[in-house]
Amino acid sequence: MPRHRKPKTPVDWDRARRWAKTVTLWVDLFLALAALLVILTGKS
Repeated sequence: MPRHRKPKTPVDWDRARRWAKTVTLWVDLFLALAALLVILTGKS
């Protein structure tokens, strides 16, 4: 087995965490807006 390959570039965990936080923030916001819309349309 060839062992002379270049090592993989390490994952930038700080960037990954920041990205994940941003994505979850937007998903939470979207879900909250969707729930609000459902509640408002359900009342009327």
